Amino acid sequence: MTTHFFARLTGKREIPPVNTEAYGVAEFIFSGDLKKLQYRVILKNIEKVTSCQIHLGKADQIGPIVLSLFGPLKQGISVNEGVVTGVVNVGDFEGPLQGRAFDSLLQEIIQANVYVNVYTKSHKKGEIRGRIRKVKK
Repeated sequence: MTTHFFARLTGKREIPPVNTEAYGVAEFIFSGDLKKLQYRVILKNIEKVTSCQIHLGKADQIGPIVLSLFGPLKQGISVNEGVVTGVVNVGDFEGPLQGRAFDSLLQEIIQANVYVNVYTKSHKKGEIRGRIRKVKK
């Protein structure tokens, strides 16, 4: 089973699309026992980031939050290049996945129904976004 996933984050993937110089990549690795999810989010050319979250939803949808990776921050942070890393477990799920196991999130990823959204002070509905997909070997 594939346990390594990624998302390319751009403004054109937002709903509606956002004209921005910001972009990024998010990487996710599930532990072998599917008890933890390690993540790394690399952000470039972005101003006043307030949060980064995983949502359920297709590419053309705005869906509910299921995991918060970063924030919320009131003032936000600005970076030419920055990296946020961390580990979450099933106890961190919220919304429709609250109380569920990581295999529920994996199934949603396989069905192309999960995306990452990065919020900023000037784009409260999201500045960059991308669908989580398998890393091809």
